Amino acid sequence: MRVTYRTVSTACTTLEERKEYGQVPPADKGYVAEKVEYALRFPRVTTVRRKDGTTTQALLQQLVVSAAIRADEFLADFYWHYKAEVCFDMRPRPPKPYLSSGNKADGPGRRHTLNPFPPGYVKGSLRRLDLIIVENADVRWPGLATTDHEGNFHAANLRRVVELKFPGDDLHEAQERAYLRIAGDSRERLVIADINDCQGHLDKTREAFGHPSAAHIPVKKHERERAPIRSRRQIAEPAFFEQWLSHIGDGVDQFNRAVKSLADGTHRGIQDLSDETQAWLQNKVGWIFEAGHWIRNTATGAWTWINGGGQAVVRWSHENMIAAWREFQRQTDLAWEQIKEIDWGQIVITVAGTVAVVALAIGGVLVVVAISEAILAALLALLAIGGAGSLAAA
Repeated sequence: MRVTYRTVSTACTTLEERKEYGQVPPADKGYVAEKVEYALRFPRVTTVRRKDGTTTQALLQQLVVSAAIRADEFLADFYWHYKAEVCFDMRPRPPKPYLSSGNKADGPGRRHTLNPFPPGYVKGSLRRLDLIIVENADVRWPGLATTDHEGNFHAANLRRVVELKFPGDDLHEAQERAYLRIAGDSRERLVIADINDCQGHLDKTREAFGHPSAAHIPVKKHERERAPIRSRRQIAEPAFFEQWLSHIGDGVDQFNRAVKSLADGTHRGIQDLSDETQAWLQNKVGWIFEAGHWIRNTATGAWTWINGGGQAVVRWSHENMIAAWREFQRQTDLAWEQIKEIDWGQIVITVAGTVAVVALAIGGVLVVVAISEAILAALLALLAIGGAGSLAAA
């Protein structure tokens, strides 16, 4: 059954649709506005340090929106009215959404891909949208009436194409034309929504640090934000945004510090996570809290974590690594070559014991994926081994 979310009427409208295009339907507006309002509480931009020492800028507000929607999608097995960052092939008319390459066994009814560079895409002919709202949540297809890339026909299921524009984010002409095509050349079906900082969160950030581009607000762990997760089924544990989004350091001179990665050899990225998530990880992948290193048995292909005392703490056989790669690919659609290229990763949201939403930097693009607890453990091992410069040898 569909849930209607209501917004509270104020003098300032957080989600303001441009009049020349369509509107977010009333039944959907509360859901979208809730995600956006949470995102405004977080930094606009932060610096991500890659494994090779270079840095890239991440727009965290859009990432917060996508992460919260992605968690909802995952928990609903992608039978959900709202779909974040759907990739479209712009060559045909109408443009076609790319479907999952890791779940082909599900046939034409499988979910949209989570891969930012889906197999078969052509450079310059790919668009990844902020948000798609579908007509029927019991149908995973997120597009207009057309055939998919395998020739299977799908009835229209696209209710709205929504582009969110946070303060300072411009709408380019080529982007506007592409989104209108995806919406079937229907201005009513395309929503361009400007985000207004009604509560002054961005101004508070700038004032707190005395700098117009200050990138974070210090927040103590017990003050962290609960993530607005709206799964079809009840969530046993609360979901939270993790600390790296809202807390990097306590001094003005630290606002340009790079966000620490889960693959950081000193595990500083782990130490900034919430107490609950650290306890969860301690139970499942305790090796990440110890000093040590990975070694590979060249005869068997197995990897072993040796702690500072010379003890073998955990071992991944070649067969287990292969199985983990395949399951990670099934859940994320990322190919093996892309897994090797992951050069940064950090947890965005955790629903302890159920799912983690992780931000990954791949090929200069920041993408969010939702993965199960077991695959999070595998991802941490893959990132650590890759961080040691040895992943390709596996």
